[in-house]
Amino acid sequence: KTTKSLKKFTTKFQLRKTHTLPKLKFEVTKGIEPCISPTQLDYHYNKHHNTYVTKLNGLVKGTEYEKSSLTSIIQKSYKKQDQVGIFNNAAQHFNHSFYWGVM
Repeated sequence: KTTKSLKKFTTKFQLRKTHTLPKLKFEVTKGIEPCISPTQLDYHYNKHHNTYVTKLNGLVKGTEYEKSSLTSIIQKSYKKQDQVGIFNNAAQHFNHSFYWGVM
């Protein structure tokens, strides 16, 4: 079941051309009490995660990755020293999106 869920999750990213924050299943203003307060959730989603998305879109603009899926960017930029920023922001966007999706 985990493999099926992961495949469904990664398929969503293959349809995207401009990377955006994923829509959450819960309201940021309510948090996920008692685990994450509204303040913590707002910061982590709207500021922290959004920074990865914004930087990624800026880094890929005008490059071979501009119209690539998120998973493709991660796979192609992995271990390329001149593309560490692209890889890190893409991977962090993926990690955070996965995190929100399983909550």
